[in-house]
Parts: sequence; C-alpha cells; structure tokens
Amino acid sequence: MVKDIRDIKFFYELIKLAIPVKETDLSYEEQMRLNQVRGRYDHTYSFNCAKICFIYENTPYVIPYTEEIRDILFHEKFKQRNYDVPFAEKGFPSSYQDSWSEYLKQSYMMYYLKFSEETRQMYEGLRLTADLNVLTGRAIVIPIDGIPYEGENGFDRLYPLYFYHDINFEEKIGRFNQNGDTVAFVYKDGNTYLCKGKGSVKKLEEAGYRRQEKFEIPNFNQDRILDIQIMDLWRSIPEIR
Repeated sequence: MVKDIRDIKFFYELIKLAIPVKETDLSYEEQMRLNQVRGRYDHTYSFNCAKICFIYENTPYVIPYTEEIRDILFHEKFKQRNYDVPFAEKGFPSSYQDSWSEYLKQSYMMYYLKFSEETRQMYEGLRLTADLNVLTGRAIVIPIDGIPYEGENGFDRLYPLYFYHDINFEEKIGRFNQNGDTVAFVYKDGNTYLCKGKGSVKKLEEAGYRRQEKFEIPNFNQDRILDIQIMDLWRSIPEIR
C-alpha cells in the first residue's frame, strides 16, 4: 500500500491516504461553511496554502497539495471550485496529526526540488549583477516546515517563499521583502534566506532584485521565534549595515 504522497499515481491510492475532514476538528463557522459546499460541490476540489480539499460522495477530504494530486483529480473529472480549504493556514486534523505532519514534509520536499531546479535555470536569464555570498553567509535558511513565531496576532509560521501558491512562480525568483530590519530573499539555490539590516536591501537592489510585497514576513526584532535552535541562529548572525 502506498504510504507516501510522493508515490500516489491513481485515485484509489489518493482516497486511501487523503484525510476525511471531521467537524470536531473545525470551528463552528468553518463547519457551517463546509456544510454549505458539501452537498453543492460533490466531485470538486479547491486548494490554498499548499493544501487541497476535494469532495467525493459528499465527504470532504484534505491532503497537502502536489501537482500530481491535482492532475489525478483533474483526470477523474473533478472540477476546480473556490471554497475554504480546512487547515489551509492553521490547525490540523487531530486524529491524523502524525500523518498530516509527514504528508506536509513530503509535499514541501516535492515542491522544493522542482522549484530549486527551475530557479537555477531562470537565474541564468536574470542578469543579477552582484555576488550575494556576503548575504547568504550572514543569513539563515527558512526550513521546509517553516519558522514558528509569536506576533501581535498570535502564533503563526513563516514558510519559504516557494510555499506560497498564491504567488506566481515568476514572481518568486529574484525577489525580496523587508519588515523592519528583517529581510527575506530567494537565492539561486531555491532557498529563502533571512538576514538582518537595511544594508542587505541595498545589496539586493544593486543585484537586480525586486521587492515582493505579497510575501509578508514578520519583524523578528519584535516577533518572537519559538524554535530555540532557529532563535539562537538568528541572534548569532550579524546585521548588515
């Protein structure tokens, strides 16, 4: 039996691994919204934030997004619709917490490998004018499963830029964003790096990078990183002035 979402090739394998959505894992408002689409949108799917929800025989299922899963649903004549995807931005199916965590890592790795290869190819045509080793040497890589942190709106997680499916592929390459002294940029290896200091913005702009406002990042001078190892790494890197 297939146990890795990277090995799913057919719908019967997908339906065995996908997680049925239980109302007890959702807020009352989420339950109401899902119940509104359950009967109306059978044999449809929707995806958001690297998660995909599909409704089959009036049962909603959720699983981390991969292009292969989307293609299987398309081949099975599922129609794409726009409705809320459970656990898209927060939460998890409590009865399947371990499976959910493992599926997320598998889907992120699939997307990262594709993204990093295409990034290397596209970087050759960007004509970036400066070597950014000075930045990558004073930066940390955002891991595949993100950086958990606490901000003014509560707990959240910062993912690499390749994670955000609402931003087009071409809008991720050679891009950066800034919040206070926290700066994030995508390098030619496909990774998203975090560095400190407004001097890094100057170096990125000199290299031909453009700002990506859709990629919202926290200000880690104010927001608290909750992973101790990542927090220690962040504190250890010097500010670029």
